[in-house]
Amino acid sequence: MKRHAKAKHNIGASKCVQEQSKYDCYLQSWTKHSPKYWVVTRDNSSGQQEIDGQPHSTSEHEYLTRMEDEEEEQRFDSGLSTVALDAELEHDENTEWLRGCEWPTWFSGKPIHVIVAAAALPSARTSEDLSLGLWNGFECVSPAHTERVIWKILEASKIVFQRCELTLKQTPRVLRCWLRSWTPSFLPYPFELPQREPTQRRYYVIHERFLCYIFRILALSRNIKEPTKEISGLQLTTAQLAMMNHIWDHLSVVSQQADCGVLLEPSLDGVHENLFQLLVMFWTDLLHDGNMNRSAIMHFSGVLGIHPTELCFCKPYDYTPFISALLWVGRLIILEYALPLALYNHLKVPWPERTAYADQAQRLREHI
Repeated sequence: MKRHAKAKHNIGASKCVQEQSKYDCYLQSWTKHSPKYWVVTRDNSSGQQEIDGQPHSTSEHEYLTRMEDEEEEQRFDSGLSTVALDAELEHDENTEWLRGCEWPTWFSGKPIHVIVAAAALPSARTSEDLSLGLWNGFECVSPAHTERVIWKILEASKIVFQRCELTLKQTPRVLRCWLRSWTPSFLPYPFELPQREPTQRRYYVIHERFLCYIFRILALSRNIKEPTKEISGLQLTTAQLAMMNHIWDHLSVVSQQADCGVLLEPSLDGVHENLFQLLVMFWTDLLHDGNMNRSAIMHFSGVLGIHPTELCFCKPYDYTPFISALLWVGRLIILEYALPLALYNHLKVPWPERTAYADQAQRLREHI
C-alpha cells in the first residue's frame, strides 16, 4: 500500500498512517505470483472487478516482474532498520549478522562519514568542490576538476553498459541460464534485463557509485598523501592502479579541453574498452588469502551496507536490494568478458569476439 500511495498519489509513508489518510479499500487481487493491485475509494461503493488471465502465471516475464516488485517493496518500507555502530567493536561482533559480514572489523577506526560521501554520485554543479568531511586534521575535499573527470568516467560507463546489453540480447537462452547458475546444472530462468526501466537504472547507479568511490578515494589518497587502505580500507592491485591512472589521465585531458572550449574531442573508443577492462579486473580479482576485504568489490559491498545519513549498518532485509543490484551488473560484466559480441581491438592485447570460441558454454562456465 505504501508503494502504491507513493507512486500514484505522492503520499509519503509517514502520512499513510495518519487518521485522515485511512479509507476503506477493496482488495481485488492479492496473490504471490501475479501483479498485486487494488481500488481505493473514500466511501464504501467499491465494486468487484474481474481479473483477466490466470492469476498464477509462471512465465519468465512475471517471474522477473515479481522479483522486481519484491525489491521495490523493500525499498519503500518506512526507513531503514539499522544496527548501532558503537565505538566498542566487541558489542557489534555479538550481532550474528555483523559478525558474519565482518563490516565492523573492516571499517574499525575508519572515517565512515568520508567513506559514505565518497560513494555518492557527483553533483550536477561540477564547478564546485565536494567536501567529504574532516579526518585526522585534514579537510578532505574532492576538487571541482576531480568531479568533472568523474562525470566523464560515468558517461563512459554508460557506453560500456550499452555494449554489454547488446551482447546480452544476442546471447542464447541456455547460456543466459548458465550465467545465473552456481551449481553443475543451470537454473530454468535466464539472466535478463530488468523488466522496468527504473529498476535497470537503479542497478547501474549502484555500479556508478562504485566508480565514484574508488576514483575519489584514490584522488584523496594522493591529495593528503595517505594510502587508500588507511583512509577507507580500500585496497587496489598494481594492475588496477595502472589502469585507473591511464583512464584518469586520458579523461582529465578531455575534461580540460572541454573547459577551454575545445569542441573536437578525441575518440574515446579506447577509453571505453579500458574502462571495461578495469571492471573485469575488479570482478575477476580472486581471493587467495581468505581476506574478503582485500577485494575492491567486496569492500564496496560493505560500503553499501552503511546507512548514508545515520552512519550505521543496515539490517539484512534493507541491504538485499543493494547487493542484488551489484551482483546483477557483475553478471552482465562477466558475460561481456567471457563471450563479447564484438572484438575489443583497442586494448594492448585485443580480446576476440565470441565466435572465436568453439565451445561457448564451456568458455562461460570457466568464468562464472
